[in-house]
Parts: sequence; C-alpha cells; structure tokens
Amino acid sequence: MRAALMTIRTTGLFGLVVGLVIWAGGPRLLVPIHMLLGVVTMAALLAAALAGRRLGAPTGRVVGARLWVVVTPADGRIQQQLF
Repeated sequence: MRAALMTIRTTGLFGLVVGLVIWAGGPRLLVPIHMLLGVVTMAALLAAALAGRRLGAPTGRVVGARLWVVVTPADGRIQQQLF
C-alpha cells in the first residue's frame, strides 16, 4: 500500500508537469511519456483502492478511486482527438 501511494504521488506529479509543458506548447515528443506516467499512476491507484478495500477504507473512496481509473483514460482519448 505504501509503495502504491508513493508511486501515485511521484508519477502523478511528473505526469502533471509533463502535461502542463505539452499544453504550453512543448514538444509533442513528450506525449508518450505523459501517457506512460498516466498508466503507471492509474495502475498504482487501482492497487491502492483494492488494498484499501481489504483494509476497510470507506466505500466511497474505494468506488471513487475505481471510477477515476476508468474516467481518466477516457478523458485521455478525448484529449488525443483534439490534436
């Protein structure tokens, strides 16, 4: 659980920074790196949600995390079509 949380924090932060650079007109070469960071972040979030469920985390947080894991890639597909 601890490793998943640290992974979420680090890859999420780097993904956010890379995403902002891309949106600010940075090189499109960074898009695959941004996508990879997103995949790793979502995998870690799903792992944390499943571990939290076993450890008795509130149901709303577990469901919210699982929904976020589904919604984020869908949003990425929409963003990809904009370019």
